[in-house]
Amino acid sequence: MTRGGDHQYDNRPETLTASHRNGFSNESSQGHRQIGLRCAAGA
Repeated sequence: MTRGGDHQYDNRPETLTASHRNGFSNESSQGHRQIGLRCAAGA
């Protein structure tokens, strides 16, 4: 499962689907530094 928010603001289980894109992404050629992975098996 990919999630695309900032790990500092939406790291609780109830906000797994949240995405905060207000200036956290790099240029598209450099990729997005705030996209992470999280296992949802225990959610």
